[in-house]
Amino acid sequence: MNKGLTAFLLFLFVAFVSAGVVNLTPDNINQVLSNDAGGILVKFYAPWCGHCKTLAPEYEAAAELLEGSGAVLAEADCDAHRSIGEEYGITGYPTLKFFKDGTVSPFNGGRTRNEIASWVKRNSASTLAQVSSEEIAAKKPTGSTYGLVVLFGTNAEFQKEFLAAARSVEDLEFVHATSDAVIASEKATAGSARLYKQDGTTVDFPAGTENVLDAISKAAYPKIVEFSQAQFGRVSQQKDLVIFGFAPYEETAKLDELKKLLEETADKHDNVGFLYGDSKVFSRGLSGAGASMNFLPTVVAIQAGSGQFVWDESVPLNPTTLSTWIGQVFAGNPPTNKKSEDVPADNNGPVVKLVYRNYNEYFSKGTPIFVKYYAPWCGHCKSMAPDWIKLGETISKNDVIIAEYDATANYAEVEKVEGFPTLVFYDGKGGKEVYQGDRSFDSLLSFVNSKIKHDHSHDEL
Repeated sequence: MNKGLTAFLLFLFVAFVSAGVVNLTPDNINQVLSNDAGGILVKFYAPWCGHCKTLAPEYEAAAELLEGSGAVLAEADCDAHRSIGEEYGITGYPTLKFFKDGTVSPFNGGRTRNEIASWVKRNSASTLAQVSSEEIAAKKPTGSTYGLVVLFGTNAEFQKEFLAAARSVEDLEFVHATSDAVIASEKATAGSARLYKQDGTTVDFPAGTENVLDAISKAAYPKIVEFSQAQFGRVSQQKDLVIFGFAPYEETAKLDELKKLLEETADKHDNVGFLYGDSKVFSRGLSGAGASMNFLPTVVAIQAGSGQFVWDESVPLNPTTLSTWIGQVFAGNPPTNKKSEDVPADNNGPVVKLVYRNYNEYFSKGTPIFVKYYAPWCGHCKSMAPDWIKLGETISKNDVIIAEYDATANYAEVEKVEGFPTLVFYDGKGGKEVYQGDRSFDSLLSFVNSKIKHDHSHDEL
């Protein structure tokens, strides 16, 4: 069979299976991806991967939603075809990559069927959608769409930038009106662009506007917006500081209180971005950052290069106190909330219970201390608990204090903990070492003995 016929049959194959997911193998992947004019999203996966199993039905449904669009969803089993994973640099599952016009870009959309289909449609577009005056009126931006951007007439520079933006910006819609009648009806100037905002106002951008997308972005959004990854990225780039407010969405009064707080504070701080989100959705991150979750609404300040700071819950939260706190963040000395369990009344057991309130007390003793940072729900933490207690029973507290710290119930940033359990040995002189060995009693004891140069294995004799 000649190459031309093979390519033609492949094109027909892709066209006919566009309502489903195309299975890629080493035999067909190059040919399939060479026909990427309509856009091809590829899911690189492994059958045993739990996240892949969760994604599978959404991915298949998204392929059905894209039927007739010209875009294709495909998948490659990198467990069965390891050469594919190696060729495309796949190091984790699932990994999604988008192929169009010979270029490859990462997929950064959501994981539901509608989010996948919407992202692929945007990123597959080759031209801006044409609109009439009636369609402009009907497209009044609402909800998560903050603005409608219309390019009037011909402007090659704007058109190129808007097409790129239409593919990557989720909450602004970019369209094109080339009809003289539409331009006249909208009282616009050919070659210009206009932003139609949620509040019914408009902003015009004449031909020649420098950095037009930045100008549109700054004009399009209200002072406070609901959190999304895209909004966080935008605000972080445009502002010197981000204030992230949290309230339980199910409690309307508290959510309204939060929005009013942020809106009134935003009027005083042009260089600060304000986002809000559901405290229930972000509870784990909030708790880990130091919030007790007992005082809502609350806020977190996020500053590039300085980290994050949680509102001090001992201070009333209002526009005045929040403005003062923002100034303290910029000055580098904000009071922050550091949650802690109560200090144990009796802490003489084999394993010392560290909480945030007594943490520094034990570290100021100068005695080496071996700490297990854990989470109560962590299976590995539960499994090693008996051996950790046995270690505490074996080692003298005069040599090494064996301790544990619940990083979910106490301020988590006392140590860089990326997973549970994390075991860290502190030598009492300012040095420390993250333990990477086996978590059995014998291995733990051998490690401690190597640090204090003493063999406790026969102390009981």
